[in-house]
Amino acid sequence: VVQVMATFVTAYLTFYVAEPVLHTSGVIAVVICGITTRAFARMLIQDHEMMKKFWLLVEHILNTLLFILGGVLWGMVISNVDPPHLVESFGLQEWGFLVVIFIMMTIVRFFLFSVFYPIISRIGTKSCWQEMVFQSFGGLRGAVGIALALALDSEVANDTVLIDPRRDPTHLLFGFTGGIALLTLLVNGVLAGPVLKSLGLNRSSKERTRIVDSYGEHLRKSTIEQMIILLGRDHYSNIDIRTIQNSVPFLKKLTYHELRFAVRTVKDNTPLYEYSQPHLSLFEDILSKDEYKKLEAISVVELYQRFRTAAARIAMQSASSAFSLTSSSHSVVDKEEFSAQLKELRLVFVDVLKSTQFAQIANGQIDARRGMVLFALDRGVASAEDEASSNLPLDEWKACLNATRRFSKFKVDETNLHLVTGFVEAHEEAQASFRRDFCDSRAILSPAEKQVMEESKSQIQAAKSVFDKIAPDTMRDVMSLQLASALLNNAAILIGKYVKEGLLKPVEAESYLEDFQESLEELEEEEELLSKSVKEEHEEHKKAAEAWDEEAVKEENKNGNKKKSVAFK
Repeated sequence: VVQVMATFVTAYLTFYVAEPVLHTSGVIAVVICGITTRAFARMLIQDHEMMKKFWLLVEHILNTLLFILGGVLWGMVISNVDPPHLVESFGLQEWGFLVVIFIMMTIVRFFLFSVFYPIISRIGTKSCWQEMVFQSFGGLRGAVGIALALALDSEVANDTVLIDPRRDPTHLLFGFTGGIALLTLLVNGVLAGPVLKSLGLNRSSKERTRIVDSYGEHLRKSTIEQMIILLGRDHYSNIDIRTIQNSVPFLKKLTYHELRFAVRTVKDNTPLYEYSQPHLSLFEDILSKDEYKKLEAISVVELYQRFRTAAARIAMQSASSAFSLTSSSHSVVDKEEFSAQLKELRLVFVDVLKSTQFAQIANGQIDARRGMVLFALDRGVASAEDEASSNLPLDEWKACLNATRRFSKFKVDETNLHLVTGFVEAHEEAQASFRRDFCDSRAILSPAEKQVMEESKSQIQAAKSVFDKIAPDTMRDVMSLQLASALLNNAAILIGKYVKEGLLKPVEAESYLEDFQESLEELEEEEELLSKSVKEEHEEHKKAAEAWDEEAVKEENKNGNKKKSVAFK
């Protein structure tokens, strides 16, 4: 943070020293300052990501303000709303000069690049003539030129009176500068794509195409592995593979060897106490019987492996028994001390749950586009934190439902399975993380830790009760679409990671992201139709339960009347 603010202060200090103190161009001074900082201070920056994001935000805000201010003033100049004299300062003749200046600047740019082409074609990346032509054509003018023209016009206006004729040249200069910026955007900017295509610069080389294809294969393998991990969840036990293949473009043809490799990789890289055997029944339709049996056999954890893990955890427990935390956790404590331990453990678990939800949003397990679902989950965690601070049991699911009822008009209620699955997965991963990172040194949990885990499990059961209200076929369709959505989000995040690390160019990633976006939009339409049927089934279940309760009450009243009649007789 200190380094980021240092660069911010340096930029403004440079402008101040250059303009009021030295009476030189502050804009040019800041440009030179930026070049110098980039060249000599880059290796001194500790957090490049923070620096980049900060200056991207500042650049966007200041560019927007600059173009708004410049556009308003330029509009006043070309429309002659506020001329320094009663005659037009920007008339038809000036418009003709503007077009001539634009053409001359383009010619000069082509001339300069042509003169230096023999040099730039032999140094560095050795540009070809097609790249030289596009560089000559693609020169966009904007922020720096407008800022210089604004500064000059403002300085002359401050030193002269309203009717001073010396204001005319700076007004015209600003009008020409704004007009050139506009023409480069309308002409060069619009025609850049066709020119790039006609020069053949939008086509990748064979070597680059092979590299991009290899990343596509890696994306496919990673997505299959992510699918195997998610199939270990109970709510993904009944999935339609056709829906997955139709919704995820690069999973249309799954082979036995790919699935076997993915299952084995997930099994080998996951600790045994965290490994959940994936539900592989969805692959029965695309594999032969022998292949399916082999795949099931690979996913099963052998008994000797479980025994070895249990023995290791018992040995770990006995080795850690010397620590005070372990000894105190198994000792007898009074109610007051137990209550204090329970309060602190609940707060720790809520913090773990909060970070788990953020991680799930980051890796695509929770769809970041579903704002109301995210709001409900956030309200649930906030409520759990308040309850833990008051030393009350966790009751997060109730708070999530209360939050969804506020926004029932946005179609987010207790039948929203995105909310249910996000809630359940967050709690399950938080339990695993809590046990692994906080109390993994002990195979047996303390009474306070057990109670926190039991409270979390009760919240999972309360959320899963929604599944019982939905017909199996509808549940299968909804969960299949939701799994496809999670895989697409995860793939999009992986593509973004490739771009961030420099493995893929933004242009190369666009085709993938466009396909993902199109598939996600189709999924949303299908989910919209299914959500209606889910709500209808929920209402029918509710009405049936109410009718059953009414019948039970009537039957009870009837039996009670009979008993009274017999007693009277």
